[in-house]
Amino acid sequence: MVRSLVKAFRDLREAGLTTILLPSFTLPLFTVSKDERKAIKKYGHCRDLTLMLDDNKLYASSDSSECIEYAGYLSGSWYDAEKYSRNVSEDLREVVDSLTLLYGDVGISVSPADDVELLSVITLSRNTDYHKNAVPWARKLFETLPSLEALMWIDRQYLARRVGSSYQVLELPDILRCYARFRSTLTKDPESSRILLQCRGIGSKSLYAYMLFVRLATSYAPIDVNLLKFLRKFSMLNALTANYKQPMKEYCVRYSCEVCPRSDECLEASLRRRLGALNGWFQTMVYLHSKVFCSQGRCAGCVFKSHCLTRLR
Repeated sequence: MVRSLVKAFRDLREAGLTTILLPSFTLPLFTVSKDERKAIKKYGHCRDLTLMLDDNKLYASSDSSECIEYAGYLSGSWYDAEKYSRNVSEDLREVVDSLTLLYGDVGISVSPADDVELLSVITLSRNTDYHKNAVPWARKLFETLPSLEALMWIDRQYLARRVGSSYQVLELPDILRCYARFRSTLTKDPESSRILLQCRGIGSKSLYAYMLFVRLATSYAPIDVNLLKFLRKFSMLNALTANYKQPMKEYCVRYSCEVCPRSDECLEASLRRRLGALNGWFQTMVYLHSKVFCSQGRCAGCVFKSHCLTRLR
């Protein structure tokens, strides 16, 4: 068993591996210790790889040198937010600077070799609570089936009994069969992933989550409820949600944002112009902040307290 330093954090303020894994679709692939200092990858590529926090240093432990290197993806250390934070638009500068102050050491936990697993988790998370429902469903799937390829042909009644009877669970085999048809056509260019929108059940949000967490296209981000709520908390950002519309599947399947006829009114395209390669990290940290501060009522210690409309009401 080889142990190697993956990253030395300057100041991991919200200490614990949950800080790294909580806002990511890689979370169900791990079991995390109660003290949040150790996470073991239980499913998918590099199974049994262990991530460990010791003081402010993150280590990876594995019998495989390839998996030690792969830990850079899983831990988020492959991505340096501060490298891109200087290139954002002025209207988002103050918010980005505050997020960087809090989470600048935290990257984006991704897993490009677990494309089927992550697409399954993304699909299960549609229109439901990610941590209460999608994560348990995903773990039940991973525990129950010998491989996710077997899920494509599984009996729905068996799936309902063993995992759940929600439409997110029951539609998953059809979505994975569709994915299997297109998987071999995907090129190194993440934009080739747009063909997945031809699959029933995969919408723009799911596509951009896949492009971020599997294809490492960090200028894309899934626009979810947490991001919209966060933008509405600030008077200077409220116009983004008021003046721009959600991406539409029928346009996303045909155009990249740069040439889309709806780009001037689309929130995804607007955030990409303002944030560039920081867009995916921005959405991920907004999700993390909403869970560890906003939903916990930790307004007094929040860096945004003087600007937050929710708190000022």
